[in-house]
Amino acid sequence: MKESTVDVSHGIDNGDAGFGVSASAFQAKHNSSIEDISHTNSHMASRESATFASSIRHLHPRSSQNRRDTTGAAALLTAIRRANINLSRTLVNKNHVPLSGKALALAVLTALLTTACSILPQPTHSVTVATPTYDPSVSARLRFLSGNGTGSAAFRPGESCYKDIYLQDEKRVDVNDGFLASWKYSSNSVTIGMPQSPRPYMRVDGLAFKDFIKEYVVPAATPVTVRLSLNPQSSSCTPPAVTFVPEPGRDYDVFMQTAGNRCWVAASRIDSHGADESVRLELAQKCPTAPAPNN
Repeated sequence: MKESTVDVSHGIDNGDAGFGVSASAFQAKHNSSIEDISHTNSHMASRESATFASSIRHLHPRSSQNRRDTTGAAALLTAIRRANINLSRTLVNKNHVPLSGKALALAVLTALLTTACSILPQPTHSVTVATPTYDPSVSARLRFLSGNGTGSAAFRPGESCYKDIYLQDEKRVDVNDGFLASWKYSSNSVTIGMPQSPRPYMRVDGLAFKDFIKEYVVPAATPVTVRLSLNPQSSSCTPPAVTFVPEPGRDYDVFMQTAGNRCWVAASRIDSHGADESVRLELAQKCPTAPAPNN
């Protein structure tokens, strides 16, 4: 069934107006064609090849792995240049005006990072199986999708309001493992026995890159407030906080959805028989500020 969305979404900030997060997206948006660039840019591509290979050596300090990864990177970059599809080309708009140096550099970098995924080892992923107390007569279960360095998630069980993320909040549960975890080339999921998600990308065997899922027991019949954010590479999107009331004995997927340059929080009621029912979400209000103590 159709997944529910909060009726106020948020735009994705690409950090550079008019330029998308990938070369292909930029080309599709502007109906661009591809033309050759000068010998100067080809010379710069050669230097970028050495820099990229050096970066891979830095990421993989083990000597034997260094040789394999560096050789693979050099071969890949050579193939790219020979095919004239990346470093020795530039995207141009429909008026055949070359991109600026900054835009071209961003396009090349994005293409390289995307292609590098095929030669770099994938992040390690571990799973922790937890057994918290769960009474279906008074509790519900929530599954969150987030990622180390690619997004964040937090919720306030039993509350219908939110506090600014930088404020101390004893009632907030942070799904992510903290700032330092975003730099790890790994992720860890925590499962508690919820039914398999109808979304393959929210299953342990379908997680991408450094994504993870975490499952929680929360009080039922009382509100829960959710805040999610998305931070893939050069883009970011943080929709408004939302709230809903989980029903006793029910299971829910909570995740981010995107369309174009918009994003929003979505929630779906699931079960072991394949149910995937949309949940109505309400905008959460900011929690009242506690009055300052009298001196």
